[in-house]
Amino acid sequence: MKIFPASRIDHPESMEIEIVGIFRRIDPMNDIWYGREKDFSYKDKRWTFIPLFTTESGITEQIASTYPGIYSNVTWAYQLDRHNIKASQVSMIQDVIREIKYYLSSQLENSSITVKLNRVLDAYSEQLLLARIPVLLMIFLVCGILIYYLGLTASLIVRTRSSEIAVIKSRGATTLQIGILALIEGIFLAIPALIIGIFLAP
Repeated sequence: MKIFPASRIDHPESMEIEIVGIFRRIDPMNDIWYGREKDFSYKDKRWTFIPLFTTESGITEQIASTYPGIYSNVTWAYQLDRHNIKASQVSMIQDVIREIKYYLSSQLENSSITVKLNRVLDAYSEQLLLARIPVLLMIFLVCGILIYYLGLTASLIVRTRSSEIAVIKSRGATTLQIGILALIEGIFLAIPALIIGIFLAP
C-alpha cells in the first residue's frame, strides 16, 4: 500500500507501507479515549479519514525525511485518577495546573494546553464555599450566643460577689489583682469540668 500527502497535487512522493493489524476500541466511552475521537476513523461532509498508526521512529525519521516541512502535531495526554481527589487537594491541584500552563507556554513555542479539569475544580470550589456558608453562619451564631452567655454569667457573678470584692479592695487589692484571682478560680473550676464532661458526653 502506498501513502502520500493529501494536501499536495503536484505528483507528491509516495511511500510504501505495510499494514500489520487493525484494531478498534472496546469501550469508546472509556476515559482514556476522551478527546481522541478524531484519532480514529471518521467521516465528515466531504472526506473519510482513516488514520494510520506507526512507531515513533517511523514518524521522526522516515516520514520527516521523506516529507520535509510537513505539518506535525505532537500531543501528550495525562490521565488523572479523579476518583481519588480529596477536597483538601483541590487548591493544590489548581496550583499545579496553573504552573503547568505557565511552564509549557514559556518553554514550548507554538504550544497549547487544554485542561478541562480546572473548570470542574473551580465549580467544585464554588459549590463547596456555598455549602459551607450555612455551617459558618451556624458557627458564628453559636459563638455569638456563647459569648453573650459568658458575659451575662460574668456580670451576674460580679453582682452576687460585690460584697466580697468590696472587702478585698478595702484591704488594698487592685482591680487587676481581683481579675487575676477570678481567672485562677475559673481555671480551677473549668479544668475538672472539662475532664468530667468528656466522659459524660454521649
